[in-house]
Amino acid sequence: MNSLQKNLFELLCEFDSICRRNDIVYYLSGGTLLGALRHEGFIPWDDDIDINITYSEYKKLEKVIDGEIQEGRALVSKERYKEYCSPIPRYMRLDASLIRRNHLGDGTPHGVFLDIIILDNMPKDKELWYMWRKKHYVYCELLEPYYIIAARHSNWKDIDIDLYREYQKKCKEKGKGTVLKELEEELFENVESNADYYCMRFGTVWLGITPTEWYGRGRTAIFEEKKFPIPKKAEMEMYSFYGQEWKYIPDKKTEHTTLKLTEIECGNFEREFFRNISKQEFNEIFFKYNDMAIDKYWLKINTYFDKHRPYMSYIICKIKKQINIYGYDDIYNNLNLCLEIFDEYIKLQFSCEFIFNEYYIALEDDLMILLAEALLKIGKVDNLKALLEVKKKAEGGLSRELEKKLVVADEFIRMLNLINLKEYRSAEEIANRYFPQYEDNLILIKAKLEIDIVNAQIMSQYEEILKYAQKALNKNPDDGEIMKYTADAYYGYGEIEKARQLYERARENTNNGMLLLELSKIEQLINK
Repeated sequence: MNSLQKNLFELLCEFDSICRRNDIVYYLSGGTLLGALRHEGFIPWDDDIDINITYSEYKKLEKVIDGEIQEGRALVSKERYKEYCSPIPRYMRLDASLIRRNHLGDGTPHGVFLDIIILDNMPKDKELWYMWRKKHYVYCELLEPYYIIAARHSNWKDIDIDLYREYQKKCKEKGKGTVLKELEEELFENVESNADYYCMRFGTVWLGITPTEWYGRGRTAIFEEKKFPIPKKAEMEMYSFYGQEWKYIPDKKTEHTTLKLTEIECGNFEREFFRNISKQEFNEIFFKYNDMAIDKYWLKINTYFDKHRPYMSYIICKIKKQINIYGYDDIYNNLNLCLEIFDEYIKLQFSCEFIFNEYYIALEDDLMILLAEALLKIGKVDNLKALLEVKKKAEGGLSRELEKKLVVADEFIRMLNLINLKEYRSAEEIANRYFPQYEDNLILIKAKLEIDIVNAQIMSQYEEILKYAQKALNKNPDDGEIMKYTADAYYGYGEIEKARQLYERARENTNNGMLLLELSKIEQLINK
């Protein structure tokens, strides 16, 4: 751990103790949960800690925190600090500084903090969701000092600028505090307590709606050699947030835009910063920027897709020209060629702006079948599902062939999630249903290997697995996951040295963080 992470971990341990003493249920969330599952600690470059807590449990925390909090700590929220401008309460240590630009002038402490993201109950009647979500977003946006939540995300379809403007006007007429209080009563107090879904209170519309059944009392996971609570179905939350790639360590590291001064008390930094400009002047600049940002942002939205129309037409013409050159059947049977032909289409259609806003670059069915088959072969079932659902919505339906592809994508996703939850029997039923039709599909190959190894009990079973694994490895010689499953088969078959060598090769050929974690444990076991 670096110095910031040590500060954060100390805070987490304190917060955990408070919650345990008062029977308050919370869960690690976001990147912290991902770190617990994939690294058993911090993601190496992570610079914050995220916690989820239901609204009812947060109310319990508010009641006891004053009797629990130690000197040099604070619970920072809009209820406790009039000027605090975020929907996310923070448990904070004041002897260090962690400052985000949109909060610098809000008059509250800026120490190192844990984000406490509240899980709000959504209406049980899904007919009420649409307006509830719009108002939930408006509530979060109104709290910020400038137009930040929408501007940092690419989902536009559920953001209602007219509703936002209406509530801005209400704030001027009735006072911001009064308007926020009215929204709180409508959104948080007057919703059924036995909700089926939660919505995370940080304003992002497309992310953070999760079934309540994923949580409950939860379970525990190791985070920096200590156990902390996580959702009962934590893997489902990770899939919901990050898609099927959540297990894999990315090449690009993401950090927050913060000023991290772990050795400087936050009050001292703020006094020094505001020697040359008053907080009032500083905030006036931010609020002036607010209105400019709104106009600029909505101009971008209204022109974004029109700006890309010529490029979309060029892409489709280029695809058709290449199909005339190579021939449909040859492309269908040549995966690499197919992916090369559709490369520009894939990059644009699956960009955040297009896919999150369900904007579809129209493809004729025969071309879509080519692309769908290629995405299935390389295991991009998330992308395939999203693409076909966007096409279905745009065109009012799918052909029978494409509807079948959508069913397969749904089933494969379900199988992957069942494996993540270690519900192998149900996952095996799906795998058997689609094998051997998709026997060369990498997702199915890996699923079958993992399920078979879990189920194996006798030498003859490991022998059969080994034959299949070697065949799969011969076809995919650089795939670290298949190497690992092949090594598992060798280990079960009693060939420990071959298993050891293949485990080492697997480590060098995968960025699957869950697998790397497991390989470290296997290595310790073998070397005992």
